[in-house]
Amino acid sequence: LRLWTALEDYSEDIRISDDIIAYATEVYRKIRNSYRFILGNLFDFSPMRDRVGYAELREVDRWILCKLHRLIEEVTEFYEKFRFHEAIQQLHRFANNYLSAFYFDILKDRLYTFLPTSPQRHAAQMVLYSILNVLAKLTSPVLSFTSEEVWGYIREMEKDREKSVFLSSWPGVNPELIDEELEDRWEKIMQFRERVLKKMEEARQDEIISSSLEARLIIKVPEELFGILSNLGEEALKEIFIVSQIELESSSEEKIEIKKALGKKCKRCWNYSERVGENKEHPFLCERCWKVIEEINSYEKLS
Repeated sequence: LRLWTALEDYSEDIRISDDIIAYATEVYRKIRNSYRFILGNLFDFSPMRDRVGYAELREVDRWILCKLHRLIEEVTEFYEKFRFHEAIQQLHRFANNYLSAFYFDILKDRLYTFLPTSPQRHAAQMVLYSILNVLAKLTSPVLSFTSEEVWGYIREMEKDREKSVFLSSWPGVNPELIDEELEDRWEKIMQFRERVLKKMEEARQDEIISSSLEARLIIKVPEELFGILSNLGEEALKEIFIVSQIELESSSEEKIEIKKALGKKCKRCWNYSERVGENKEHPFLCERCWKVIEEINSYEKLS
């Protein structure tokens, strides 16, 4: 009911119905599920021990931090103008469009399959922790009980934090994290990703693939977009498009082709690789996963 109240534009007639309450419920579910995903992936994270420098973050991590600080700007302005419904709409849009539909999805490979102590995984966790802190504060004026519940988990990770989210400072905007060139670049990447996803769906319907990780993505793009994509690197591109293999070429015209990935499916990360079966001790794993497993095993022996 607090959320429904905040979502109503009080400059017009106030309305309530089953459908309106159902929408408020869906907004709450999306925000709460964002908290659940983040907290579930911070179970082994220590903000002090596992901190990673900004320069070590992947470009997609820097982009989501940029969008997070844009969110602080927008939500703070709406609260100050008592435009509560617009503040909540921005929070819902961020949770739905940027986190659930994109960032959380592409992080799963790093979070679930990389070595637990790898810098890449810690980078992902550090960004999630930053998002968690900001969202807990931005939602606290409306979702007060949920924000306080989340703050309890934050205090478990950092014992010296304030006893309540309502005793903490309002999040400030870090101008160093806002990069207009980065935003423009990622606007082009996200638009291109939408076109790739459309082709991927067509490939599913044609039964070429049943999931994106079964795909070998072959893309030919004009020089400007080629430069943007190639600078990300192959591993980052596979992460962004959630495919097993990718081929990138410069061309005068854009062309997107989806083929069945080469090799066999790794039973650990579900990526396809031509090297699955090469290691006799780990016959069902790809080269990346068997190296991770061997490192984990050697660490456990030393312990």
